[in-house]
Amino acid sequence: MTYQKSYNNINKKYWDEFKSKINETETLEDARNLFSITVARLMNEVAPDLNVTEYDITIVPEDVVIRPDKDYTFKLSPKLKESGAFEQMLISSDLEAIIIKYVEQTLHRYRHMENHPNPKTDGKKIIH
Repeated sequence: MTYQKSYNNINKKYWDEFKSKINETETLEDARNLFSITVARLMNEVAPDLNVTEYDITIVPEDVVIRPDKDYTFKLSPKLKESGAFEQMLISSDLEAIIIKYVEQTLHRYRHMENHPNPKTDGKKIIH
């Protein structure tokens, strides 16, 4: 049995606010952006554990993107994939499970918006 580092304490800082905000999103793009911004903030807080000195690791929202076409997946930027340290962190901690929790919540919101279009944002203009 291997030791797994837990980042649940960091996750707690972001989860409740994320759940509240994701339910207020009106477009798929809003939901996608909220996911990327929140997970990037969370990962930036986790990044000091990497002890990577060869280049500055500052994670921006474009570094972690949800893939709504493939359930329960997210895409990391080449910068993070090539780091090796992030790959190791995903394997040796609960970080991947935490990110998947955000993916699931975002995909749930996607499905809700697809099944219940918002008349304000569905692109149709009402002319009186």
